[in-house]
Amino acid sequence: MTLQGPAGGHAAQRLLYDADGNLTTEFAAGDMNCDGDVTFADTNIFVAKIGCPNITDCNVPCTWTHGDINGDGVLSWDDIDPYIAQLGTAGRKFEWDAENRLIRVGPLHATPAAGDVKVEYAYDYLGRRIERRKYTWQTANPPASWTLAESTRYVWSDWLLLMELDGLQGNAVLRKYTWGLDLSGLNGAGSFGWGRRPACRADRRRRDRRAAGGV
Repeated sequence: MTLQGPAGGHAAQRLLYDADGNLTTEFAAGDMNCDGDVTFADTNIFVAKIGCPNITDCNVPCTWTHGDINGDGVLSWDDIDPYIAQLGTAGRKFEWDAENRLIRVGPLHATPAAGDVKVEYAYDYLGRRIERRKYTWQTANPPASWTLAESTRYVWSDWLLLMELDGLQGNAVLRKYTWGLDLSGLNGAGSFGWGRRPACRADRRRRDRRAAGGV
């Protein structure tokens, strides 16, 4: 499976899932040895696969499709420029708990590199997400370690999200959500327009009146 990257390239070439259907691994396009990074260590394998007369018979460490970066179904010299552009990128690993809740997303490679990002999620006893923590791998002050960069906390009323708070700034309010009483009530799902939308952020305010009576 190929995913479109933000700059027009293919950011991910292959996805793996667990027995419950949860996404566990996202390999980056160009990661020919499946070590989680696209580096010059993949170049020899990439070139060797292009020169192989029958690519399915070649000794491929993981899958040759990681080299099909332009997504045309063929590994050829047409992939060389997008391959070079992929150097330095990495795959991602997704971790889930026993309740099939996403708890962590981080780099696929075993040893973090400077600038790597890891995100962790926490839930309450009802399964509501109550915190999102974003870490960056810092090497400026040895020893290198994961440093908390963002902490977003979520405030709920039953199943209605009310606020997002900045855990690093004394729980300052980041966003507020306003819920209106539509024809199906606050918790009903009968109205198409009962979904949430930020009511204010910084100095911006926005309100919509739904046909079913919700705000």
